[in-house]
Amino acid sequence: MAAQVTPKYWRSCVLNYIKFLDSDEAMKLEIDCEAEKLNYLLLIGDAARAAEILREQGEDLEAQAVLALAESGYLNDIVKKWKD
Repeated sequence: MAAQVTPKYWRSCVLNYIKFLDSDEAMKLEIDCEAEKLNYLLLIGDAARAAEILREQGEDLEAQAVLALAESGYLNDIVKKWKD
């Protein structure tokens, strides 16, 4: 992270980027918006939305694994840094 920039600010940037990935403009780009969203949702600890994307892609076991990791607290150390 850049000096003097709070984790809360970075989290808001990530949330804005996720919103952008849902837009029509993002769909025009040559990127996999769903995969991109998945990465950032995991980064901020939104396991439920990440699992939803995985299920939509037919990746039910991966969705269950993400939810299990979140439930076990494994993602907490990463997410805690984004919520401070």
